[in-house]
Amino acid sequence: MARRPVEEGSPAAAIIAEERAILERVRALGTRGRGTGDDGHDYDADLVALRDEAAEAKPEDLAPLVEQMTRIASLAGRGQRVRAPVDLGSPYFAHLRLREGDRARDVLIGRVGLIDRAAGVQIVDWRDAPVSQLYYRYDEGDDYDEAVSDADGRRGAHRLVGVIEARRNVSIHGGALRRIGCPLGTLVSDLGGRWYELSAGETPTLQGGQGKAARPPAARPQPKRGAARPRLGVHDGEPVRQDKHLPEIAALIDRHQFDLIADPSSGLVVIQGGAGSGKTTVALHRVAWLVFHDPQRFSPSRCLVVVPSAALERYVAGVLPALGVRGVPVMTVRGWMRSVRKRVLAMPTDRYNDEPPPSVQRVKKHPAMLAEMERMVADLCARAGRE
Repeated sequence: MARRPVEEGSPAAAIIAEERAILERVRALGTRGRGTGDDGHDYDADLVALRDEAAEAKPEDLAPLVEQMTRIASLAGRGQRVRAPVDLGSPYFAHLRLREGDRARDVLIGRVGLIDRAAGVQIVDWRDAPVSQLYYRYDEGDDYDEAVSDADGRRGAHRLVGVIEARRNVSIHGGALRRIGCPLGTLVSDLGGRWYELSAGETPTLQGGQGKAARPPAARPQPKRGAARPRLGVHDGEPVRQDKHLPEIAALIDRHQFDLIADPSSGLVVIQGGAGSGKTTVALHRVAWLVFHDPQRFSPSRCLVVVPSAALERYVAGVLPALGVRGVPVMTVRGWMRSVRKRVLAMPTDRYNDEPPPSVQRVKKHPAMLAEMERMVADLCARAGRE
């Protein structure tokens, strides 16, 4: 992959310096705000555990959990000020600089909110904060004018008006800035802290059609014994690869995908697209958004993700926890159909005929089957209505 070192005094060097300074402010704030009391107890750890438990709790269990979180926060507050439990190893994945009249402010997009005006740190949750939609709906240099809801849910009660001065996605791993994506290009750092500009056209994206979206990795053949193993990732030597620290998937969502994910009144959503166009990405982020905004109706245990293959099943099972959603069952189509069949029919066998007789194939593929299925669904709906 073509690359060139970042030169001192260049626009790329200025961007790197800006992002490093912002990350240092966040890390310093997080270090000062550890929720340990005078007794040395780590109240932050307790709050994180209770937060995760509340995310999967039944509605009747939420009240005591919230009460316990309030009590622990109060105890911790007697010693040092308690802050939101942000992962300092990867506190945010995107950066906006907004110009509103004569005032500019930096907004960071992450999975957990953390705001301290005095320290100049504002991290907002991508699922909840109205300002986060500016990242998904506008490009750098665009004028924005968005109507947002107030705390009471009144749509259009407040407007965000200004200019997007900077729009960047960043990769932070182990508390270190590793990658910056911006209109100037893609900037990556090796383990020695040296920065490089990658060749144009190498920026990953989830839009634009086939082959662009994040997908589960294909199986690769194992190297032969004694053969030199390829060195993966960003390291001190040649070559450097940009895909060692790709930005989080949530940083690559475009405006149309975000609108599908965050529409509160869309009901049933049908997404069609070619391979790699982002269908799975939209679906998983839609699950995360629904669970966050209506945890009683869309509790993880009441959700189900059905995928076509075992490889995608493993991939989705790893992505959902990274989006803050735990406990959602993930099944293959065959596994889901098997469980339904066993529940409906007394057929304990799991044997499948991969080559059914021609007569069976003709019946299954006959257009009349569609009409029969529609009639069956109508009968079931009518029966459910009567019951």
